[in-house]
Amino acid sequence: MNGLEESDWEILLDRIRGGRCTPFLGAGACFGALPLGGDVARVLAAKFSYPLPNPCDLTAVTQYLSIVRDPAFAKTQVLDVLKRAGPPNNFRIRVYWGDCKKFTAELWSRWKARPQ
Repeated sequence: MNGLEESDWEILLDRIRGGRCTPFLGAGACFGALPLGGDVARVLAAKFSYPLPNPCDLTAVTQYLSIVRDPAFAKTQVLDVLKRAGPPNNFRIRVYWGDCKKFTAELWSRWKARPQ
């Protein structure tokens, strides 16, 4: 079991459907296909003159951008870095570039079909 209760899944899926949550697969799922979080952070830190000593910390760098610009700006900058990497080749899982509704539908159907 993954530790999430049904109510947690419902909240998560509702937020994804409403565009208030961006599903992001971790480095283990994307290794070799997409840049790692630290690499994304370094790009953004250099581009926007991040002043703190932790330019490899994606959370810290995006929080900084959210404060000095606005929260939506940080999100679009991360997405721009990922889009520049391009769709992965020979990737074993589906990546839905910009279509969270398909992602949500597949996530929901897989979760409902899981063994109890």
